[in-house]
Amino acid sequence: MIEKQVITTWHTPEEKAPKEGEIVVVTISGTCRNVTFDHRLEVAEYYKDEGWFFENMVLNSGADLTVHAWADLEPYEGGKA
Repeated sequence: MIEKQVITTWHTPEEKAPKEGEIVVVTISGTCRNVTFDHRLEVAEYYKDEGWFFENMVLNSGADLTVHAWADLEPYEGGKA
């Protein structure tokens, strides 16, 4: 029998915010520079006073994006700088 392992948990931003400055995976939808995203995976950091900052720097300026959910990278220690 194959057993499914849960290695991470997804959270909505309304339910729980990530620790400030922690690198997480997010799903986003919206537009940026005439490109439309629909539940695209991205890497981002969250800051309480400033909001979301994306690893893809293009998304940080002039984008109209919604973060649907986020998951930490702790199982792989990917959030550690």
